[in-house]
Amino acid sequence: MLLLTFFWLKPQLLSFLTKFAPRNILKEEKMKLQELFKQADFDKMFDYIVKFHPKSENSWYGYRVAYELLCDMEPEGNGEVDVVPNRYAKEEGDSEFIVWCPDLEGREWEIAVGSELNFCPEAEGVPLDMIAGLCLWHLTFYGFTPEEKERAFGEMTGEDAEDDEPKYVSDILSEKTNALRPDLPKLDQETYDRQYEIYRAAREEELNALASQGDKYGLYFLAEAYGRGKNKDLEKAFSLYRASAEQGFSRARNMLAIFYENGIGTERNLDKAREQYRLAMEAPYSRGIPEENLAHLELREGNYADAVYWFKEAAKKGNNVGKSYIWFLEKKNLT
Repeated sequence: MLLLTFFWLKPQLLSFLTKFAPRNILKEEKMKLQELFKQADFDKMFDYIVKFHPKSENSWYGYRVAYELLCDMEPEGNGEVDVVPNRYAKEEGDSEFIVWCPDLEGREWEIAVGSELNFCPEAEGVPLDMIAGLCLWHLTFYGFTPEEKERAFGEMTGEDAEDDEPKYVSDILSEKTNALRPDLPKLDQETYDRQYEIYRAAREEELNALASQGDKYGLYFLAEAYGRGKNKDLEKAFSLYRASAEQGFSRARNMLAIFYENGIGTERNLDKAREQYRLAMEAPYSRGIPEENLAHLELREGNYADAVYWFKEAAKKGNNVGKSYIWFLEKKNLT
C-alpha cells in the first residue's frame, strides 16, 4: 500500500520540487529577451546583479522600474542578441559569471526585448535568473529608463550640456596645463599613460593653488579629483565640496547632498542632504537635477508621495526622468 502511494505521489512531488528549483538555460534553447525577463524571478535577478556589481545594491528601484518597463513594452523588430563568454571571468578566479551580454549596452529597448537570444555553449546550465539579471544590468548601463538613457547619450554628444560655467575643469585651468593633456588617438598606450601622469600632476597643482585662494570652482574640481583615482580621499573631497557649496556653487551643493545622503566622507544625514538639494534647486541652470535626486532619496526611503512631488517639480524644469518612476508607483498603487 505504501509503495503504491509513493508511485502515485511521485509525479506531484516532482512537480512541487521543480516549481521551486532553479531553472537553468538548456542547450539549443531559443527565446526572446522579453520572454526571458517574464520567466525570471526579479528578486533573484537583483541578487545576481548585486553579486556581479556590488555598487548596484542601492539601485533596487531603478532596476525594478526598468524590469517592469521592459516586460510591459511592445517589442519592435526581430533582431538577435548574443550571450557570450565573459572574457574577464578567469581573471576573477572561480567567477560564476562565466557568460554575459555586453551586446545589449546602448541598444534601443523596444528592439532589444523583441530580439532572440543566442546562447553560447558556456551558457548551458547557467541559471536563467542569472542570465536575465546580467541582461538587465547591461541593458540599463546608460540609465534605468528610456529618459535616463536619452539624457546620458545627450550629455556624451554635448547636445544636452549643462548650462553652468565652467562646464569642465579645462575651463578654469591655464593654457599651459591644458596643453599637457595627451591625445590618445595619436599616442601608444604607454606614452599616453606617462603623459597623462604629467598632466594630472600639473592639473592637481593648479587646482590646489586655486582652492587655496578660496576659488569655488577650484575647490569643486579638486574635490572631484579627491573623489576618485590614485589620490582618493573621500573625507577631503567632502570638505572641499562643502567649502565650495558654502560659496553658493550649485553643483557643489548637489554633490554635498549626495555625500550626506550616502554617508560618503561623513556621517549619513538625510536632513542635511535634503537641505543641500533644496539649496541647489535655487540655481537657474540646475535643470531639475536636485529635484530628481531628492525624489530618488524619498523613493528609497519609502516616501512615495514626496518622491512623486519632486519628480513632478523636476519636470517643470524640463527634466522628465521621473516619468517612468511615477508610472511604476501608480502601477503598484503606491501613490
